[in-house]
Amino acid sequence: MSKQEVGGRIKQIIETRGLTQAQLSAKSGLPPATISHFITGFRTPGTSSLRKLSRALGVSVEYLLGISEEPKIAGDEAKVIFRNAQQLSEESLKTLATFSQMLIDQDAKKKKDGGD
Repeated sequence: MSKQEVGGRIKQIIETRGLTQAQLSAKSGLPPATISHFITGFRTPGTSSLRKLSRALGVSVEYLLGISEEPKIAGDEAKVIFRNAQQLSEESLKTLATFSQMLIDQDAKKKKDGGD
């Protein structure tokens, strides 16, 4: 995968998450210029930076590198969701799936309307 493709994936996820480059910088602990260089393809993230970006964006390193086509949510929030989901009944899992789709629809509407 080329530098531009890695940068494109980072850009796509920050847009999906509704983050700015400055917010990603704060969440990842990487300097704003470094984030910009990754997105533009000027630099390729090293192992340490990939881990930080993965945690901050909540996706797998494999997705950022193009090894996987699925972003596979990762991070502390995802771990809590999956851990809690294992304790739910079938009915509650269906409710959770419905609720998650409602949140996706809500986020899409906000983007369409130009809101945060």
